[in-house]
Amino acid sequence: MVESVSRGFRLREVNDSAIDVAQSLPGVLAARNAGAGKLKVTYDIAETDYRTLQEALRRHGYLGPTGRLQRLRDSWYQFQDENRRANLEHKPACCSKPPPGASRRK
Repeated sequence: MVESVSRGFRLREVNDSAIDVAQSLPGVLAARNAGAGKLKVTYDIAETDYRTLQEALRRHGYLGPTGRLQRLRDSWYQFQDENRRANLEHKPACCSKPPPGASRRK
């Protein structure tokens, strides 16, 4: 099952090479130039996450803003990816059977 997310990465320069870097990573479904210095990437969170994409772009010299607001945004996107991945891995309990430990009294 593919759980895709689309994120915009603000870069100083978006060109074909930046798109190739993003598309070369496992789990990336699509990457395109969204204009105004923004790279739009759609990826499967079961295979990759925001931080991995961001680090790959920086390793190849595609730098974006590094201010306080951008760091907050980066942390928020990474938190969302981790949360969605954890929800994918969760095994729900059957409706007629309570989850383990639910009937224990303290």
